[in-house]
Amino acid sequence: IELGGALTDLDLSEDGSRAVAVLEQATIGSTPDAGVPTDADAGDAAVVDGGAPVTATTISSAAVFLDIPAGLADPAARQTLTVPTESFRSVALSADGQRAVLFTTARPTPRVTLVAPDLSTRSLDLIAAVRAVFLTADGNSAIALQDPPAGSQKKGAFSVLSLANVRAPKLVASDAPAVAVAMP
Repeated sequence: IELGGALTDLDLSEDGSRAVAVLEQATIGSTPDAGVPTDADAGDAAVVDGGAPVTATTISSAAVFLDIPAGLADPAARQTLTVPTESFRSVALSADGQRAVLFTTARPTPRVTLVAPDLSTRSLDLIAAVRAVFLTADGNSAIALQDPPAGSQKKGAFSVLSLANVRAPKLVASDAPAVAVAMP
């Protein structure tokens, strides 16, 4: 199915009723060049000939929430979420498919976006780069495994996130890198 971009991640709810596809979308635009400045000398080596359009590519992220199986065939059964100020390439979806965390590991960044059942979002800065995110079975909380913050003497870090309530995330430094999570 065509979702409107390059697929970077896909997660499926435990019961298979909902999926989230994360897409990278490229928008190519061009703007006309203003040309050579009117006060430029024809022999000025520092002036580049103008007139050709300037092409710029903008990369954005989108998460497409699909009800399964309807969303596979019917675009009306899909909801697309973009967060203009955030870039993400990964998703962690709750077991019931109602909550999600959007993040990226493509570059070191501490940013995550929490997605509520109504697709409202809350973006957070977790201070240290995120490596992975795991949601609890009820989808009300999550653990983000992280690199230690810059300047830290610790070897690892993780944050505890509340998805059900608006609470500040809790960053915890650890003596060893966190490589796995056991969730009840």
